[in-house]
Amino acid sequence: MAGSNLANRGFLTLVQTYLEGEAQFNARYADVMEMIYHELIDKEPYDGNGISHDNCMHQHNIPAGNRGPYINTHIRRLVYNGQYGGDYMKHIAQLILLFKNITAYEFSEISVREFTKAFLDCHVLFLRGRTFEPSVCGRSITGNARVTYWTAFNSVHRVATMLLPVGHRVSEIQDVLDRYHNKGPSSKNALIKNRSLFASDMMAHQRLAFMASVRMHSSRTTRPETWIGRRTMNENGYYLGDGMTTIMKDGDELGIRGNELFQHYDWAKIPGATIEYAKQVPRAGMEYDPTNFPHHISKADFVGSTSDGVYGVAAMIYDRPTVNITLKKSWFFFDDELICLGSNIETREGINDTQPVLTTLNQIIQDGAITAYDETKGLVEIQNGEVYLPNPTWVHHDNTGYIFLSNVTNVYMQGENRSNTDIDGNKVISNQVFSTWIDHGRAPQNLQYAYSVRPNITVGEIDAYINSSPVRRVQQNSNIHAVFHTKLNITGLVFFTPGNVSTPNGYVVSADNPSIVMIRESKNNMFITCSNPENKGIVLKIKLSKNVRGPGARFFVESGMTDVTFNLPSGRLAGSSITKLLKWQ
Repeated sequence: MAGSNLANRGFLTLVQTYLEGEAQFNARYADVMEMIYHELIDKEPYDGNGISHDNCMHQHNIPAGNRGPYINTHIRRLVYNGQYGGDYMKHIAQLILLFKNITAYEFSEISVREFTKAFLDCHVLFLRGRTFEPSVCGRSITGNARVTYWTAFNSVHRVATMLLPVGHRVSEIQDVLDRYHNKGPSSKNALIKNRSLFASDMMAHQRLAFMASVRMHSSRTTRPETWIGRRTMNENGYYLGDGMTTIMKDGDELGIRGNELFQHYDWAKIPGATIEYAKQVPRAGMEYDPTNFPHHISKADFVGSTSDGVYGVAAMIYDRPTVNITLKKSWFFFDDELICLGSNIETREGINDTQPVLTTLNQIIQDGAITAYDETKGLVEIQNGEVYLPNPTWVHHDNTGYIFLSNVTNVYMQGENRSNTDIDGNKVISNQVFSTWIDHGRAPQNLQYAYSVRPNITVGEIDAYINSSPVRRVQQNSNIHAVFHTKLNITGLVFFTPGNVSTPNGYVVSADNPSIVMIRESKNNMFITCSNPENKGIVLKIKLSKNVRGPGARFFVESGMTDVTFNLPSGRLAGSSITKLLKWQ
């Protein structure tokens, strides 16, 4: 027993045995605390269900063993902070508070510290206002109250309230409560963080003006849970782990309790994902039928992210065995914008009868006019309907700009009133939904896209921003995705294969293994952050055509090159990032 089941049943059994007598309580208390300690400290719970090495909550992992006609050779993890993780947070916090100052039963210092770390270094990163990142809500995403109300109330507000008197990281917990009560951050309490959630195939990014996240899945993880057997829950969530990119400024983007976006969703238009479009997506339940196993997994090892705690880069090779297309994706997270690149969008060999392949930039509750500038049509504005943009420069909605960084064609924007019967079948609910997407056509071969998402910008400001854009696409092909930010002096590099890149700062950087690399330069300092997205504990060698000194660096006078060696983590921390500070000479 582990994870949410341990927290729920552990709490209840301690209450029950307390009423039965001291001997019974002490015996059961010892058992429960041993399991909780093993989970919080060792982070090796049963079948991986519980707090993982990136501090996120995993539940309903696919264990190793036979899956009908298939053999699963290893645990495939499923991040689940928005449902089971929320229950876990609530019940463990109750126990910590209940036993506080009772010497014989009080949680150990290290247990409280590790629980607080799971709460602050993963769980609250998924919150904006009072809305929770939807992909980690799993099958409860369609519950019509989980995303915009219950998860935040039960597992953020209540947990922070219980942890505050415990005394760990008090100022951060008070900031959590302030953000919740004020339905968003202020300049005093905003999170300025980026986290590589390396065991969960996610990245989370928080700023004062917005939050962003990306949900991927690899050969080590699985997509969000769908149920079609005894109950129907998230039955259409087939593509939610395929690069789903969530961008929120205030949380209202996903609707309100009782009328959430996911009651009106087009499940083949997942923001950030590239999908072969059909109005009815495949349905493959994860609860009973083991023959559905191939529908839940990816064959790709290269999925991961790199973060220095403030900025980050995520990337994935997309290769699901039951899907007709493959491609490569990357995301670059900065202070004011998110850069999204895709390449090698291809239909599998021998597949001829296909539907149009779409990359969706966003699908959210509509708030105001939808505007675009197109080289052919000029300035276009709508409230309702669908508009085709043959040569767009940008699309704008709700003070967010979607700016195309390459010659993208065949873009659509839509404002649509959608109605549906609520989950209880009691009434018809309606909402206006905004969406915009790129149509790559049928059976694409070696296509690509590049766009920037710029929150907190007006229609009147967008052209000036483009003319002085701080973002430069350095390289985008089958081997490397690279982006340079001129104001931040950051170069983000995704090496799908070993290779080299000439940077705008006048030097060449190369990697001898598949990796994700981020270089941040400041005066004479160079911070290099690396990870291996295949989750291998490799020795990575980064070469720079300049003289730098620091840990693991060796300069060769003859070639003018510096080798910087990174011993990347294996085991529990495989896929996590390492940062080195180097000095220019």
